Order: sequence, then structure tokens, then C-alpha cells
Amino acid sequence: MKKKILTLALVVGLALSSITASYAAGSSTNDRTTTSDSSSSSSSSSSSSDSDSSDSSSSSSSSSSSSSSTTGGTTTVATNASGQTVTKTEYSANGVNMTTSSVGTDGTTLAQADFQNGAAHVTLRTTTGGADVGPNGEAICKSAILVITENGVSVGCFVDPATGLPMATGADATYWAFDANGNLVLHYVNAMGYFYTGTQIINGQTVIFNDEGVIVG
Repeated sequence: MKKKILTLALVVGLALSSITASYAAGSSTNDRTTTSDSSSSSSSSSSSSDSDSSDSSSSSSSSSSSSSSTTGGTTTVATNASGQTVTKTEYSANGVNMTTSSVGTDGTTLAQADFQNGAAHVTLRTTTGGADVGPNGEAICKSAILVITENGVSVGCFVDPATGLPMATGADATYWAFDANGNLVLHYVNAMGYFYTGTQIINGQTVIFNDEGVIVG
């Protein structure tokens, strides 16, 4: 699985270019709406994720205020757990399910693509624009998030923009970044750059992570 994620990470740039071009082009199925470090072993990152397909139960959208159809899909406006307005436009093009979201009023834009690569489901999310620091002084990581799920096992990482490979420091690390609902959440990464997933024992405590390294239990 990790060999596969390395291979797919190398083509992230190409995938993003293709998805962006598809979104910008416009078609009958498309519109132009703009829309604390852990101490566990790094080898535990290959465990199966016990979380569901949502990014985090604690960071799901808390309410939806409106919904309308566009020529390219569906646009929804919701308030996330952080109290910010999130406007999402969802559509499908060329086998890719695409979601573009604007978060708050500072220009933060999320673009998420979900697609199949053989037997693997791939989720790729980018963050552009907006502030580099969160409301409580959090440094926001805007490197692309890549998650591959195959046979019930999820492996994911932040993609190093310079190498196209998992962003690794050689030690466990944590990064603030946006989830799919536009919430700023803390992602736990092991020494090799992969998200912690599933059930882990950290400092003697049992911790449950989702497939993006976010604590959910």
C-alpha cells in the first residue's frame, strides 16, 4: 500500500492539473461556479482505519441553510463546527467526483477530488488562498492531503510540494489543516510522513484516528 501511495503521490501534480482544467472548461456536467507530538512507533501507521468515511465526527457540518442546483451539480451553504459559512459546489466530470468549497470570508478555498484508481479509492484535497494562521494562532498547513483506501485499509499523507512525496520530518509531527467540512483540525503524522489511523496506544492511552490522522475517540 505504501508503495502505491508513493507512486500516486508522484502524479498528484498531474491529477490536480487535469481536475482543474476539467473544472474550468465547462460542460453539460460542469459549471464555472467559483467557489502535541505523539510518541508511538512510526510503524503503526499501516494499521487499518477504524473510522468511517467521514473526516471527523467532531468536525462535521452543524447545519445547512440552503441548497440549490446548478448546471454542474449541487451547491449547498452550511455552517461548520467552527461557526464559519462553508459554500460547497459538487459535480462529477471524467470519472472524478469534485467538490469545491469556500470557507469563511478570507478567500480560503478547498478543492477535493474523489476517484477510483483500480481497486483503490483516492481522495485528494488542496487548500488555497486565505490566511496562513488560524484564529488561535495555528499555523495552517496547505500542502495537499492524499488518502488511498483499498480493502478497508487507508493510508494517507500531506504531499510535499517540492518532491511530490509524503511530507516527512523523521519524527512524529502534528499539523493544523482543513478537513472536508472546512474545519481547522489537528492531523497526526508519523516519522515517515503518513497519517496515524485506526486505534493506537499513545503515552499509555488508547486513541482512535480517522483516515486523515485526526483524533475521533
